[in-house]
Order: sequence, then C-alpha cells, then structure tokens
Amino acid sequence: MKKTKKFMAGLLALTIAASNVGMVSADAYGIVGAPNSAFEYNLYANVLSDTRIQVVFEVVNNPGLTEMGVTLQYGENCTYTNMERTSFTYIPSPISINTENRTVFTGVGSTNTQQDNTDLFQFRYYFDVESVGETTYEFKIAISQYASLTEEINFSRIQNCDDLYETVEGYPYILGDMNDSKGIEIADATLVMDAVSASQGTNLSVDTMNWYLENEIETPIKWREKFADLICAEVADANGDTFITKEDANDILQAYSNYGASLPMDEIAPYVGEKYIKTVTVE
Repeated sequence: MKKTKKFMAGLLALTIAASNVGMVSADAYGIVGAPNSAFEYNLYANVLSDTRIQVVFEVVNNPGLTEMGVTLQYGENCTYTNMERTSFTYIPSPISINTENRTVFTGVGSTNTQQDNTDLFQFRYYFDVESVGETTYEFKIAISQYASLTEEINFSRIQNCDDLYETVEGYPYILGDMNDSKGIEIADATLVMDAVSASQGTNLSVDTMNWYLENEIETPIKWREKFADLICAEVADANGDTFITKEDANDILQAYSNYGASLPMDEIAPYVGEKYIKTVTVE
C-alpha cells in the first residue's frame, strides 16, 4: 500500500502510486469553493491482486458536518465493481453510478440535520483491471457535496471531476526539492534552515512564506532572490504541519540518507521526494 500525505482540503492535488506492482495514480481535489476548510482526508490505493485494485478515501479530520459526498472518476481501463462504507453513525446516501462519465458518487448524512457529526469514516472502492503491472490506472476524486454548520459551508454536488479543471491551476513540485533540481540533496535542507533563520525566531508558516515570495518581501532577506528556484513554500514543509522548521530540514536530510542507502521511507520522512501539485482557485 502507498498512502498519500494528509492535506487541508482545497490546497493540494496529490499523486499516489502502488509501487510494488505497477502504478496507480490519483488526483485528489478538496473543497475548491472553501479552501480554508479544516476538513482533511487521506487517499490511498491497495493492489489486491494482478487484476483488482482498491482505492480508499479516509477522513482523518472532521470539523463537523451534516452531509458530505465525494465523486470518484476512474479511467477507461478500469471497471468499477462495488464499494463499502465504514460509517455506522451517519446515514449513507444512495450510490450513483454514471458509466458514461465513469463516475461514482456517494456520501453520508447526519442523523440530525440541525447538528454536525464529527465522526471519521472511509469509502472503499473496488475495480477490476486487466493487469496491474503493465500500465497506469488513473483516478480523480473530489469533495463534491459539503454542508457544515460549524464551518458555515454549504455547497451542492459536482457530478464530473473534469469540471474542477476549469477552476484550479496546478503547480507541480517535489516535496523537499527547494532548488527545483528534480531530486533531494543536502542543499535542500540547507535552504530550509536559511528560511528558518530568516524568520528571526518567529513561527514561519507556509502561508507567510508564500506571501513573502509572492510579494518579494526584502526583510530581513530578499526572499524571492534567496529562494529563486523555489516553486512554493509547501515544498519546504516536509512533515506537513503547515510550518517551516528545523524538523523539516531534518526530514529532508533523513530522506537524502535513506535514498542513498536504499532504505525504506515508510517510517521516516515518507513523503519527501514525492510529487505533488499545488492548486489555486482561478477567479
């Protein structure tokens, strides 16, 4: 199993791979209309056999919702067979399948529409394929229905994930690759520490550093000049906590060491070196 990084809804589109036997890729779009939502989920794939794939949508932070739905779109070389839901405290929505668009919509609703439910749950999708090891199988998944009294968000269903390509632009990057060399180097960790030092003891958030870069702030350093090859501040946030600290530099160094020694990445810095896409809403 290869699991994606946990992320805040609406900020990132992730690529995942089942690297043991062939490739499984997935674009994961969050709440495009509400990028500040605290709702978070993981998306990962399990290769069950040479001809069967499981894609799992896993809620990991639920700030409170009365209803939520997701639309999964799958490639032409996949055949949807069935799905499972793990929630027992929500009322499940009917499963809607559109074979022409190759989409599966499903969701859950609170038993009390006047009160948010904060429970966590999973959707597990199953697909038949010809041969996992011989080709790439593509999936797209999006939050397509979301109502939260806590967050004061309420928007209705998106049936086709392709609609989202009209509202987002993508900026691909490699996590930890501060100099855009397309790999992980010691220099990347050094650049992270340069950013930490330039913050002069304050907590440097990803949003703040992006603001420094975009506005070419010059105190105490010329941020855009110093990090001329940096695609976005998310690159520096190796541990995904939304802040840039020496721990991120340590994770990048650990990843560099593990790559050189051909050690597994599952326990330490498991996401450094993987490809991501930062998405921004287009007005």
